[in-house]
Amino acid sequence: MGAGDQALDYVLTARRLHSIRTAAKTHDLHPKRLRRILTDAGFITETDLPDFEVIFDADEAQGILEQASGSVAFSTAQKRLGMTRSQMETFIRNGILKPGEGGDQARPRFT
Repeated sequence: MGAGDQALDYVLTARRLHSIRTAAKTHDLHPKRLRRILTDAGFITETDLPDFEVIFDADEAQGILEQASGSVAFSTAQKRLGMTRSQMETFIRNGILKPGEGGDQARPRFT
């Protein structure tokens, strides 16, 4: 349940827990991608549980959820910046551009 929802005649003021499913819906992210991001960030462990059963702290993960929801893929960033693939790779290699997320399993994305 999220902020503003009513439970037992009490209106909740903030969300304390998220599941992969609720976070994906709230932040407009694909659940598979979100699972990889949260696993890489250490908020959840790898598991075969369904998305609605994987629970994590909403406050702790808020930053990474916001970053992920506002990020764009490599190809979109390349088009927006008007660069070729080799130019983008050169900028990344030299630390001028830094992916906002990505890791062992997630592809690089830019904020």
